[in-house]
Order: sequence, then C-alpha cells, then structure tokens
Amino acid sequence: MSTEIWTPTHRVPATGSACWAAPDGAQPPLAARLDAGLEVRLVERRGDWAHVECSNGWTAWVDARLLEQLTPPAPPPPPEPVAPPPSAGGFRASHVVPAAGLAAYAEHDASQPAVATLDPALPVQVVDRWGDWAQIACSNGWTAWVDGRHLVDGAAGAASMAATPAPGTIARRRNPVAAALVLLCTAPRSVAAGPAAVGAPAALGAALVTIGSFLPLLSTDGLPSITAWDTPAGFLVSDNPAPSDFKLGVVLIAAAALVLLPLLIRRALPPLLLLVFAAPATNLGVHLMLIKARTDGYPNLGPGTLLTGAGGLLIAVQAGWWMWRERGRAFQ
Repeated sequence: MSTEIWTPTHRVPATGSACWAAPDGAQPPLAARLDAGLEVRLVERRGDWAHVECSNGWTAWVDARLLEQLTPPAPPPPPEPVAPPPSAGGFRASHVVPAAGLAAYAEHDASQPAVATLDPALPVQVVDRWGDWAQIACSNGWTAWVDGRHLVDGAAGAASMAATPAPGTIARRRNPVAAALVLLCTAPRSVAAGPAAVGAPAALGAALVTIGSFLPLLSTDGLPSITAWDTPAGFLVSDNPAPSDFKLGVVLIAAAALVLLPLLIRRALPPLLLLVFAAPATNLGVHLMLIKARTDGYPNLGPGTLLTGAGGLLIAVQAGWWMWRERGRAFQ
C-alpha cells in the first residue's frame, strides 16, 4: 500500500469531462462525469488520453487536451534565523533598544501592563519571535517580550546610537534643574508593575501613619488622651487652630490611602506625589517637636506623634530612593 500523499496536478474544465474505463474512444463513456473545477492527479498519459485519479482514489480515462494544469505552489520561505538563547557560552547581543526606550512585557500581550521600560541603546539578544513580538534577553539573563519592529539591528546600530545621544539627553546634561524636575514629576521606569510599585518603605510608612492617627499625640498624666481625631486639621499650619469638625485624622488617613494607590493603577507614583502624601505626617511630628522645644513644661510626645512622624519619614525615604535609582536617566 502506497503512503504517497495525494497531490492534484490538473483541474477539470468548466464544461466538466466525460470518463472512459480505458483509453479507447470507440467504447461508450461511463455514466459518471467529472464535475467542473474538480482537481485530479495525472497518473499516466497516452497520446491525447490521460489516466487521472480523484482524491477518493477513483480513477478513469479522460481527454487530456481538456485538462487545465495546476500551477505548482511556491515553496514556503525559509524560517527566519533566530539567535540561540543565552547559555554558558555567554551573552551575544543581536539588537539594541531604540533611542526612545522600549516597553517590556512578561508575555506577548499588549493588553497586559508593561513590567519595565528598557533604556535607550541597551544591547539585547533576540531569542524568540511571535509575529511582531520579539523575546529578548539582557546580559544579566533577564528576559521579556517587546515590539520587535522597534529594535535596532546589529552592533553597528548600537555604536551609532552611542555616538549620537538623543537631543533630550544633551539638554538634561546642561540643565540639572530641569533634570531634577523630571525625576520629581515622572514615575520611575525601573520599578516593576503591580504590588511592588508601592515600595516596601512607603507601604510600611502608610501603615504607621494609619496606626499613629488613633494613638495619643502627647503623653500626659491624668489628662484625657488627645489623638489626631480630636485635633482640628488646621493644627498643621497653626499652633492654635480654630475648633473645626474637619479633623487631622481624616487628612492622615487620606494621605496614607493615596500612598497605596499603585495597588490599583499598577504603576509607581512620581516621587513628588509621595512627598506630598508624606507631608501631613512629617509636618505633625516636626510641629509638635518644635512646640515642645520652645515651651517649658510641655507634655512629652506620645506614641501617636512618634509613629506618625516615622511613617511620614519612611514615605519620603521611598521617594528619595526612587529618585536615586533613576538619577542615571536624567544626569548621565
């Protein structure tokens, strides 16, 4: 039994075709006719006769002059060569990131949030492709998916980009004040999306501010405990604020909640926003310490003041740490 794959070579004309059991026109044709446009395979040819086979294995003789020869399909293009994955043999850069940087994803799915942004002119190795997507590997072994259409091919492109810095880079080098403003007002690119975008110090600081708002601000013997929920919000700007129903505790809780906003938006906040959210807590701690320093017999600072001030300081430290990590992007 033959295992040859059946492949058509001719097509029956639009008028159909009569069939014979043998290549002999003196015999009457068979009752069956080949339908118009039917594709058949030529098995044998004798003069003007053609022995054809249908896809179901049925054979017959027909007038070969009426058959239309099929154009053989073009061979498929050779697969695009893909660089082998990084191994013990070492990292081999095949492309570089364009001057505008490039968003990186965990999967070849643009509907998912980017996990990082690759720096301009970063050498990468393409290890796999999926349509327009390219899986790249960095020199440290980290892999991700990017839009492969934007990658710059070859080491020559990397040398050209390194020799010709982007116009924005030149401006930032000559204007440190503008670079500092960029760091303050833009979210850090090197921070992964998701819960990590909050930052451990900022998350701990938000928790301390929340707990401290319910604890006594001053340590007083024999006097009622006064918390942020008993203190007017105006105390942040005045030693003797007017009584108000709007309490300082509302401000502290709202600021702590906004510090955790990256859990919803899945990206880090600009350092400037973190400093703004830390301001009520740090202001409260500093304000009470200054009053105690200049007032004889003032009560000692309570656990609420200490926890709230420490929490605000941790949130500010998170903002400073992210600015330090991103300094190379603006001051390189």
